[in-house]
Amino acid sequence: MEKKIMSIIAAAAMICGVNTALPVNAESPAIVETAAKSFSYKGMTFDEAIKDISGNYIWLSGSKEKLTPDWKYNRNLLTLDENSKIHIIEATYVATAIKMEAGKVLPYDDIKAAVEAERLIMPIFRKNGSEYEIISAESREAYDYTLELIKACPEVTAINMHYKLYEDTANYVSMGGVYYSGDMTADEFTEKYPDFTAQKSDVEGKLYFSYNSNGNNFYETMKNIQDNGDRLEFMWGMTELALLNPEMYYCNEPVIIDGTMGDANIDGYVDLSDSVMIMQSLANPDKYGITADGGITAQGKVNGDTDGNGLTNNDAREIQMSLLGLGSLPIPQKDDDITLVNYDYVDFTEEDNNFILNFNDKEYYNSGATVGLDAIGNEIGEYEVLDREKNSGGTADVLAMADVSSEFAVAVKYNGSNNYHVYRNMWYQPKTVGQLIDDYNLEKYLNIYNVVYNGYRPEHISEKYLADKEYIWNTLFGNRDLETSGANDDAFYSISQIDRKDRYCELEVICSLPVFGRNSFALKVHMNGVVWTNMVECGTHFYIGEEKALELIEKYSPKS
Repeated sequence: MEKKIMSIIAAAAMICGVNTALPVNAESPAIVETAAKSFSYKGMTFDEAIKDISGNYIWLSGSKEKLTPDWKYNRNLLTLDENSKIHIIEATYVATAIKMEAGKVLPYDDIKAAVEAERLIMPIFRKNGSEYEIISAESREAYDYTLELIKACPEVTAINMHYKLYEDTANYVSMGGVYYSGDMTADEFTEKYPDFTAQKSDVEGKLYFSYNSNGNNFYETMKNIQDNGDRLEFMWGMTELALLNPEMYYCNEPVIIDGTMGDANIDGYVDLSDSVMIMQSLANPDKYGITADGGITAQGKVNGDTDGNGLTNNDAREIQMSLLGLGSLPIPQKDDDITLVNYDYVDFTEEDNNFILNFNDKEYYNSGATVGLDAIGNEIGEYEVLDREKNSGGTADVLAMADVSSEFAVAVKYNGSNNYHVYRNMWYQPKTVGQLIDDYNLEKYLNIYNVVYNGYRPEHISEKYLADKEYIWNTLFGNRDLETSGANDDAFYSISQIDRKDRYCELEVICSLPVFGRNSFALKVHMNGVVWTNMVECGTHFYIGEEKALELIEKYSPKS
């Protein structure tokens, strides 16, 4: 499998040319090895966090759900404890952290070429100190394929999933019923599980049941079903009440790779420091154990177990003997010519208390995005920042973003922080398409992914296609002089003027602007020539003409 994947990367490299890594700024400072952190993902494993929230539990879905950095993924996780109480667990942050051999960089462009050769969209990466992180993916398929390519890179020493979780105690779940798609008939199912009653199903190939027994027995009922290997799909609803300041769980889960045997500190090499790491983790687990910052990791324990009998001092001794040529462990040759890479360091410590910036007599809102030095322009001045309740959060340095209009967005650096937070003007409204392109620097930052064809009449059809980026750009943004209007402006080409009596369809171009915290939005093309987008916070639209719109829609119409 690894050889196959590496051959794909090699082939992609020949197609794309020079092997490059995620771009870095040569003038940037070196990696900051220790940064003040208000939290640690190593404090708990994912399973430990869920157990701490739920006690003795089962997954209501029947099995542990896979969490990935996928913007479309519904991250409401439901567990059922032994008292039949349902716990709503929100996963508010999911990232895949990739650690490299010392001094090596991820072959980003080669991986991207291999992903796109499969007609998939490359997930969004960022650098966090010395690690790379996948923070968003357009699809599970694209994420899974990218992860397999990364796992096959010999310079990758460890991969860890980072999660931020909390239990939503303000809301509650109501169960509407369950779907079953196994081999039993409705009568067989209700005979086996008498707490359920068969109902009319509106989904082909699935039986539908309501649960009508005492709620106190729910745990025993569900555990019995899961122990029997039967799987149910729940229809459920949840209230939407605000929940302020919940207790957060920062936890991790390793993605175990085929690492270097003996490499307990996962730096890519085997030397005396690995033997020391093993002995320290065993002798002082509070300081050097698997939950300690700077301690051994799950991948390190797998690598350090040289005899398959679990991590012991015998493994530390085997590494020492092998380094002297007296043991059986193969010691890979160390590359003495490695030059450490200067990363554009950004401390991604979460600092989201300050939410609003009063600037230019307008309110700018924290976008949730953080950028590096290469995206920073000139310093503008010091301004007040406010929290979500509009209480003063003190002052912060406001800086322009390189090649981005300050009328749209600025960078904010809090006092004592290493981060540059992107704040967007929520009331920004361009006057022309050209202004929109220039103010956002769309030619640099806009990612165009998929096109979704939505037909509504005479019947509903929805089909997704990979976007022809150059064609779509030229069609939508080729005329810079087109006037734009706000969503509420009264324009002769407004969306309300569309004739929807006969055949009616529209096209959605799915895009992202991750530098501004927009990981998904649409450019919607209507049949009458109107293009509407929520790229601009208050919405904006412009008119490309009916002929161009119909040509674009026809290009992506399902062909019978």
